[in-house]
Amino acid sequence: MSAHDIKVLIRNAEGKYLAGTVHSGQLTENRAEAAVFDYLRDQVPEQIQALTRTSGLAWKAVGADPHEAWEICDLCGRRVMSIKAFFDGDKFLCADCRGQAPHD
Repeated sequence: MSAHDIKVLIRNAEGKYLAGTVHSGQLTENRAEAAVFDYLRDQVPEQIQALTRTSGLAWKAVGADPHEAWEICDLCGRRVMSIKAFFDGDKFLCADCRGQAPHD
């Protein structure tokens, strides 16, 4: 596994995980609901610096379980655990986008 394959969660000093994007501010105490980031591609160190500046809390990257399978939502690009992703026969959707997707 290379550094390009490292998947992480972002957690603050209160034990809460980032559940959305850095800009959405969604937090969760449930690790399974946390957003999964690609350490280098998603520029996690820079995101942690921004979060620390804006929130005043300490944040750190913690490793995601490499044995869990992840899918990427085809609408918003969020990474979700495979068991929480919905495949509509054409694309993978996270729970939020599934609720917003037009129905045929």
